[in-house]
Amino acid sequence: MNRVIAILLRHWIFLASFNTVLLAIASVLIMRVPQVWIAKTQLILPVTSSGLTADLGTLGSLNSGGVVFSQQVNPLNIFSSILLSDQTLSQLWNSDPEKAQFANLSSYRQLFTVAPQSESTIISITVNGSTEEMAQGRARRLLNVFQQRMNQLRQNDAVQRSEFMRAELNQSLRNLRQAQTRLTEFQQSSGLVSSDNQIRETVAAISQLTTTRSQVIAQFKSSQAHVKELSNRIGLSTDRAIRSLSLAENRDFQFIRQKLSELEVPLLEAEAKFTRDHPTVQNLLNQRQQLSKQLTQYISDAAANTEGVNSSIGENYGELIQNLVLAEANTSALQNQEIQLQRQIDELNKKLQTFPPAQAKLLELQHQYKIAEGVYNGLVGKVQEAKLNSFSAFPSIQVLDQPSVEVQPSSNSQQKIAIGVVLAGLFGSAALALFLESRNPLLSAEDLRMTEIPILGAVPQFKVLQNRAAVEAETNLEFQRLALAINAMNLENRRFMVSSPASGEGKTTVVLGLAIALATLGLRILIVDTDRDSAGLRTTLGNSALNVSESSDQPISIRPNIDLMTVYHPERQLVDFIVSREFENSLQALQENGNYDYILIDSASICSATETSLMASIISSVLVVVRPGVSQRYLFQKALTQLNQQKVRPMGIILNGMEMKPTDSSYTTQNSMITTSSYRNSI
Repeated sequence: MNRVIAILLRHWIFLASFNTVLLAIASVLIMRVPQVWIAKTQLILPVTSSGLTADLGTLGSLNSGGVVFSQQVNPLNIFSSILLSDQTLSQLWNSDPEKAQFANLSSYRQLFTVAPQSESTIISITVNGSTEEMAQGRARRLLNVFQQRMNQLRQNDAVQRSEFMRAELNQSLRNLRQAQTRLTEFQQSSGLVSSDNQIRETVAAISQLTTTRSQVIAQFKSSQAHVKELSNRIGLSTDRAIRSLSLAENRDFQFIRQKLSELEVPLLEAEAKFTRDHPTVQNLLNQRQQLSKQLTQYISDAAANTEGVNSSIGENYGELIQNLVLAEANTSALQNQEIQLQRQIDELNKKLQTFPPAQAKLLELQHQYKIAEGVYNGLVGKVQEAKLNSFSAFPSIQVLDQPSVEVQPSSNSQQKIAIGVVLAGLFGSAALALFLESRNPLLSAEDLRMTEIPILGAVPQFKVLQNRAAVEAETNLEFQRLALAINAMNLENRRFMVSSPASGEGKTTVVLGLAIALATLGLRILIVDTDRDSAGLRTTLGNSALNVSESSDQPISIRPNIDLMTVYHPERQLVDFIVSREFENSLQALQENGNYDYILIDSASICSATETSLMASIISSVLVVVRPGVSQRYLFQKALTQLNQQKVRPMGIILNGMEMKPTDSSYTTQNSMITTSSYRNSI
């Protein structure tokens, strides 16, 4: 964010000029935009409830209702398209009093807005006009032209439907008569009638017999299981149980047993046809009961007369044998019934296959006749529907609200212009700032990395520059680190110059802070101020003795172990003073006579003064002060180029206006220098 603000402040003159031009253009456009009145009206499509139902025979029935809305095809969208169609608007355009103001039909269409309302049958229409009367009159003419266009489309549709339906109806009638003729001729030639009922009854009988057979088979299996269970309980089969009682030679017993088995089959058939209270069923049940009693008597007598049979359990033994005999008889009856049912099913299947093959042809002809009859009935129903509802395709749309005009003209155009100017100002200013910044960008970490010059340290930007206490309090720690780093370099002549690519980057403040930090280490420091055009050092020191514009012959003590000397010569004289080696000799003399450990030279900016590069070639050791976010890339590169031309390589770079955390700094034990990588991380 600070970088963005710095970029905007650098180019504020261009940005202000650009936005001023935009505002002027917007003001002219807003003043020239004509006033627009808007007329509003609404149309409604009534929902009809008329319908038609027609029986189509085998094809089903035809049900037709009123207007039906769907998400795929909404009639309101169709009517909206008709309202804004070329044919509708061209007729309105030709009669418009302001026709000459519109170059073509597309520009004229912009005056109208048609919006179908969701979940309703209402269409909202807005019409623009230069005056209140023009907007309302144009809306009324639009409604009249639309009604005329709807009537025209309705009539055309009715004519087309009538012609199409008449041709289709005649064709379906011919098809019906042909189908009827073919059916009649085939019936006369073959002598066949429809045997649908016979086939249906035969198939139903087969289905019923098959069901009954399945039930009998299930009962047969159940009875078999019962016989097996009784045999297991007695431990004998039926024949062996009877023989054990000496009943195998008893002819009366065998006769009753045979009659009982034969009686089960008619009893089962009777129970399948009649209810249990039916006389036939009751008669058969009585016969079975009598036979069962006789059979039971024979078994009881035989069990009592059999040697080795316990008289106490004889009755139970006889009862089990009786149940076994009855169950076997029932099983035999069910088996016989299943055989008879299968025989009846086979006979019915043979009967079904004996129908003449021509019956299929008869059924086909009858089916074709019914289809032709259904199609004909459907077309007749459609013809009647077209007569009853002539507005099915283009229903009558009614005016819900008559055209009305708003009291005040619309200001949408002015609002759009204002919004457009705001957006153009924002995006245009951003584009202009980026363009200007691309031509002269700010200094970045990448630029510092490419120089391969070590970064000695970073100092924060001062909040107060008007007193010495503020400088000492805010920069004590960082300047002490810088002082240690410089002292560890063991400079040959113990002299170095502090400069910057351009003015205003804080070099004078760095000189003062660095001098104080070196003095704190017990070193004696001389500051040589050669920047005639800047009063930063004198303003910061606040010393009245320094408020002079001429050079001082002797150093002036500004605090313990720190002296100040000013060298203010005109540019030409200063260049000669440097080139003639007098400047270097004077520094050597001052350093020897004053017993100074370090001489700090506060010079003018490198790009603004020629003598700075010459002075750097004499001093050799140069500290370059830059301010990230303020310093310009091209000026920084230009400064390095000028120093390179004098064969001077800066001893290091000091970053002004930023704070570096201890974890972001990289100090070596030998030279305590901050690496470029650490600077990039701190950014």
